[in-house]
Amino acid sequence: DIHGSYKDLKFFQSLWKLGVDMSPSHYLFLGDYVDRGFHSLETIAYLLALKVQYPKQVWLLRGNHEFSDQNGGTSPNSFKNVIIELCKSSKHVSIDESLALSIWNAVNTVFTYLPIAAVIGKKIFCCHGGIPRMIADPNYANLNILEAISNIRRPLTNEGVAADKSCLALDLLWADPFKDEDEPKVNPSGFGENRVRGGNCIAFGKRALDNFLARTGCSHIFRAHQSQQNGVNISKGARVVTIFSSSHYCGGYNSAAVLFVNQTGRIRVAITKHHQANIPEDNITVKLN
Repeated sequence: DIHGSYKDLKFFQSLWKLGVDMSPSHYLFLGDYVDRGFHSLETIAYLLALKVQYPKQVWLLRGNHEFSDQNGGTSPNSFKNVIIELCKSSKHVSIDESLALSIWNAVNTVFTYLPIAAVIGKKIFCCHGGIPRMIADPNYANLNILEAISNIRRPLTNEGVAADKSCLALDLLWADPFKDEDEPKVNPSGFGENRVRGGNCIAFGKRALDNFLARTGCSHIFRAHQSQQNGVNISKGARVVTIFSSSHYCGGYNSAAVLFVNQTGRIRVAITKHHQANIPEDNITVKLN
């Protein structure tokens, strides 16, 4: 998650000093580029520009906030209101609210075409939320899960997610892992109610994870979706890694993180480390593990 934190995005980009064009690497983002930060438009504009300029190196997955019903809220730092206020405050040109709304709608149209999952090196499954509950359904016992995910139709709208009875897209966007201490409460399917998010959202445990990895041939899951105090959380026997790349999220004092994966599959973490709550934004160190 970046959530409109343009300063974190630009800071992490400084780690590859030669720039995208001179780097052999690929760059995968896990969604939630907008909302809850005051630079959502700058963030998504920059990321889309990178994607256009380097289409075979930059990959943007979709998060649950890349839906108009999520980023069109009434809070001052919703994506919709940030665009409106940005247009109102322009000193160089007069932009009325109708044009601001057309910008918001246009970006949300782009979001409907973003993929919602990726696989790194045939081993690391990446999505915004979590694994799908359909793997525990006998009706899908012979289904190729990765192929089913690849075949999710785009453009994907709010209505399309809600209409899918398998909840495939919903879970990839919204599911969370159970905390390790809650594993004894997980039902035999490996899934259970997500009491934090409510609605039809689910959480997954170790049994569901074992099933998913066995059926897909993957060894790890990289996901986002949950703020982490240290920017990253490793769970489920180090097989689920949650990355959060927005520091000071919603006024808090959390760090931000990114992951590096080399060709041998070695995983390294870069973390912005804030030693004091009021540390200046440009006074950031990097910790590589």
